[in-house]
Amino acid sequence: LNYAKMSELIYKPSDVIKKITKNDKIFTDWVLLNLYLPEDSSPILQSEIGKDIFEIYNYTCGVWYKKIHTDKYKVTICFRGSESLLDFTINDKLIMEGNEIGLMPRIQKIQNELWDKIINDLSKKNIVKIIKDNIVKDNVDFFSTGHSLGGFLALQMSNLSKLNHETWK
Repeated sequence: LNYAKMSELIYKPSDVIKKITKNDKIFTDWVLLNLYLPEDSSPILQSEIGKDIFEIYNYTCGVWYKKIHTDKYKVTICFRGSESLLDFTINDKLIMEGNEIGLMPRIQKIQNELWDKIINDLSKKNIVKIIKDNIVKDNVDFFSTGHSLGGFLALQMSNLSKLNHETWK
């Protein structure tokens, strides 16, 4: 149920994701590590409180972790599917041109940037260790999930990062 809730939640603005993760009983013991890949159409909202202006973004990926036992964790990498005008424009190009113009930059972004950022953030929390450029992740069960295009991105993440994976229908 948590993975389905995460897949639903990743479509929400960042402030809502943070609030629900912190307050919803379904997320008991789950901690939001970070949100990744802000949408090009973000920020969706700028708000002013006192003298501070903050921006609320939509993100493509969110990562949560949960401590299971001493030094044993679950990490979930969650991707959202197509929603923004940019997503649908890319998808239309794919259909009309019959090639992977829009999809490949996303995959390359995952390959080149996202996995390293996630591992770096996890190492800062002492969940994984990086020893001489090798990632020690024996104490972590990784899960990747998503809906629609996000499901494809989750499968790609699993393949690219050499995670063990199952496909659920």
